[in-house]
Amino acid sequence: GGRGGGNRENMRLKTTIILLGIVAVLALFVQFYEKNKLTTDEWQLQAKQVFPGYESNRVRKIEINREDGLFVMEKLEQGDWAMRKPLELKADLAEVTSILTEMEFLKKIGTVEVGGEGTDLAGYGLEKPKIVFSYWTGPDDKHTFSVGEKRAGGNEVYIKLEGSKDVLLVSGTLLERLAKTLSELRSKNVLEIDPNAVDRIELKYASGEVVECAKSGVDWRVTQPIADSGDNEKIMQVVYNLNALVVDKNDFITDEPKDLSTFGLDNPQITAVAYQKGVSQGVLLGHTRDNKVYVKRRDGPAIFFLKDTTVGLFKKNPNELRAKKLAREVDPLYVTKCAIKTKDQEIEIEKTVQYDYMIKKPVEVLADRDAFKSFLDAIKDMEIQNFVDDKPADLSAYGLKEPAAEITIAVKDKEPVRLQVGSKDTRGALCYVKRA
Repeated sequence: GGRGGGNRENMRLKTTIILLGIVAVLALFVQFYEKNKLTTDEWQLQAKQVFPGYESNRVRKIEINREDGLFVMEKLEQGDWAMRKPLELKADLAEVTSILTEMEFLKKIGTVEVGGEGTDLAGYGLEKPKIVFSYWTGPDDKHTFSVGEKRAGGNEVYIKLEGSKDVLLVSGTLLERLAKTLSELRSKNVLEIDPNAVDRIELKYASGEVVECAKSGVDWRVTQPIADSGDNEKIMQVVYNLNALVVDKNDFITDEPKDLSTFGLDNPQITAVAYQKGVSQGVLLGHTRDNKVYVKRRDGPAIFFLKDTTVGLFKKNPNELRAKKLAREVDPLYVTKCAIKTKDQEIEIEKTVQYDYMIKKPVEVLADRDAFKSFLDAIKDMEIQNFVDDKPADLSAYGLKEPAAEITIAVKDKEPVRLQVGSKDTRGALCYVKRA
């Protein structure tokens, strides 16, 4: 009897365990179901959507087959889109995104059941559709639909999904998106550069003159036709102007030019090039016409118009790009030594370990720190008023054969700044200075 009672207890225990297990599984299932089931509103929304479950960011390729030709575009790894047909071009990201987004939120306005024999798809413009659109979310995951005529007296358009017998009536904006021209679907950006990564620019003119600037650390230098410190702000403005060039959709002229001389691009008035990490991108500016200028990328065949004001953005005198600060390298915090030599005396000042300044010549005495710092600030803030002569044949004409003063300033981790001060100009308001 006792053994039989024990078996019954074990059976109850097993039953309890089994029942508990079933309850746990059911609880998990209910939790999963409740978490993933759609609300009534969501069901209704999906029922109205033409492409339920469609996510635009999963699309990797699209194809628009129209009466005027085939357009094929593919998504690149970095998120941009490339046009493969009818031409190999960069696609306009905004235009492609607008197509994909239109599909994501496209709703059925009406449904016509037209399945079976004798169905007249021609009445909806779907027997020979104006547009057949396909998109891929994977290599073998292709989805296709056809676009027919607009509803009589309305803006809505008829479409039919491949594999479905129904004809759907949807917003006419879908047709507008898919009817974009080549000029609208191609990228309007002339160049694709990162202004902060550009380390060299080159401006070449029809005369043969070349203005070149190169980055040295954080600062720019003019390297041709003269070597001098560059104006960081003005040189970067040239870079920004290159990056900001955009073509209007109506200003594309031809992708197959027969004769560049027709557009003045065989010997362009300006060639502007930006380099970043050894890779160059540039534009050629040709003849002007009707307040516009013919333009061509240096590495592409397409010719297009830009506003003729573009010419002025890149027509630069070398002096415009030179630094106007007489000695921008001078930072009082990092000046280690200064020597001032005149006809009558020589003064040397050095920074001490305690960050004070000591006059070493003509006598050794502690310098007035505030007065010396004011002197350095004045040197640093001085601006060049005019570049007079880059290759002077006679320094005496400027009082620089025997300078009135020579100033040498040593700056930590930089080349010393050397200035020679000459005579005053004819008005007596300015003096000639030479950077040695």
